Amino acid sequence: MNHSMAIIKKLRQAVISGALPPGEVPVEDLKSCVELELETNKLTFLDPQFDSVMGIYRDLCGMVNKGETDSQKMLLFLLGLEQCLNTISDAVLSLVGREYWTMVHADKLPDPEIEEIIDFVERRKQVRLLPYDFVEDYLSLGCVVSLDEDCGMSYVIHKGKRMYFPAKMNEREIADYYNVILAEQDERSPHCYRMDGYNVKKGDVLVDVGGAEGFFTLYNIDIITKAYVFDADPDWFRAMEKTFAPYADKVELHFGYVGGVADGGQNITLDEVLAGVKVNYIKMDIEGYEKEALNGAKALLERSDDLRCAICAYHCEEDEKEIPELLGRMGMETAHSRGYMCPDWCNTGLLKAQLRRGVIFGRKKS
Repeated sequence: MNHSMAIIKKLRQAVISGALPPGEVPVEDLKSCVELELETNKLTFLDPQFDSVMGIYRDLCGMVNKGETDSQKMLLFLLGLEQCLNTISDAVLSLVGREYWTMVHADKLPDPEIEEIIDFVERRKQVRLLPYDFVEDYLSLGCVVSLDEDCGMSYVIHKGKRMYFPAKMNEREIADYYNVILAEQDERSPHCYRMDGYNVKKGDVLVDVGGAEGFFTLYNIDIITKAYVFDADPDWFRAMEKTFAPYADKVELHFGYVGGVADGGQNITLDEVLAGVKVNYIKMDIEGYEKEALNGAKALLERSDDLRCAICAYHCEEDEKEIPELLGRMGMETAHSRGYMCPDWCNTGLLKAQLRRGVIFGRKKS
């Protein structure tokens, strides 16, 4: 951002001094650079603020085109771009810097896990869901995406097995998605479902709520005896039908929204679907409805022995506290994944500099 600002200031001074004719200013390049800066830092603004800045930017772009010879108009254009960057610079410096994040989390410091993230935010000048440098190792990975012409869906080979993706996803989207999954499930990640003492064991009966691409079940397919996989997205469900077709003897797919109440339709509960079944492992990642789903699985949790679970807790601000309490009332001891996640999808999360535990693990007390 400072680089773009410096260039604009030099160009403006050159036009003022007469050293640079206005018609030689690289207008289109400047427009692209400023737009990239604005979009890159979009999450540091409330939506109305960002919309206002982008409105000013678009007005500026409509005011001047390549080859503009009016010096006064060109100077106003350059000054306007500079002001756009100045606006976003203030937001970045206040929200994406050590001082702000240290102030927000002062009551928890010194804490090495939080200090690691503050250091990341300060160095990178950005906030993202997984605020760790190791993620970069995965984002640049190569990924071979192949098309299955028989079904029109593409797949990647994961651990020697085909993992299918919805037909609407293109090759680039699939590769990016797959690499993000790998980063999320790195042992250094706060989103990782593995933790000593809480892992899937050989011979387990597994419940996967929020199966999506089926990564978790596919990862454990060779050691489990049975899997019940749930999802409510028709595109992902069709993809999972292809992924798990070779394992029809041990994988049972269920379509519906898993929650606390069953209505005879698409709203289902684990107690309803798995009546009388005993399980050993439950993984949940259902966009903030994890507590409701656990409340709809009380009978299942009560009758199941040697039970372990991995429950996502980063979707809602209160889940880090409330999910362990709920599991505790169901007779389970709990732990959390290492590190923190930053809810970068919501501006509120950024403005509060929120840090949330990614996964709550549970196991039946012996």
